[in-house]
Amino acid sequence: MTIFLLLLIAHVLADFYFQSDRMVEKKRTGIGALLWHSAIYLVFTLLCTIGYLTVPMALFLLGLAVFHFIVDWVFRKKDFIRLLIDQALHIAAIAFVSHILAYGAGNGLHPWLTYSGGFLSGAWAWAMAPRRLAIFLFILFNIKPANILIIKLLNQCGLSNEESQGPGSNRGAVIGSLERILTFILILCGEYLAGTLVVAIKSIGRIKKLDQPDFSDKFIIGSLFSLMIPVLSVIIINVLT
Repeated sequence: MTIFLLLLIAHVLADFYFQSDRMVEKKRTGIGALLWHSAIYLVFTLLCTIGYLTVPMALFLLGLAVFHFIVDWVFRKKDFIRLLIDQALHIAAIAFVSHILAYGAGNGLHPWLTYSGGFLSGAWAWAMAPRRLAIFLFILFNIKPANILIIKLLNQCGLSNEESQGPGSNRGAVIGSLERILTFILILCGEYLAGTLVVAIKSIGRIKKLDQPDFSDKFIIGSLFSLMIPVLSVIIINVLT
């Protein structure tokens, strides 16, 4: 489970946080950008698993990067559905590699980077706890990846998100990210009612524009999907850990 979560963190970082919009555009027409992105992906998988890294694992991670290249080449142009399929294939590949690595390791993969005893060993064990890794993973997911998913969904529904392209795009992304992170933390702490108040506060700020049909549809779809992401995140964390 630890390796699976570490590889998912590497995937989210490489695929969303360290992939610019310019690189996404270049990937649609040029193989060079795809190769560069796959190399970045490989570096992040190696870095995130460095404490457990062995030569066989490095070879499996190289194969994972090659598979990532193939999937990104097939799904160069992504709408909402294609993005979901693309990510599902990546996650399935990570799960497969994690299972093979865990199965091949017999009693499990053990960290070689830390010495036994002392502060470093204790800190490593604390940080590598599956639940903490899962929480960190979904905090990352609820920011930039969630913003991208919402924009793709609105486009899929024919509700082009002009705010994502205008001067206020950064503000809208920040508001959405803060909303989801706060909701995620509140639900994780068992404060379910307080989580719904976050959406209510956001609605108050947009109340003057809700009489516009297109905006109200976009706001309702975006807000409900945005609320669903942290709720599902907590459910998945509780199931996995």
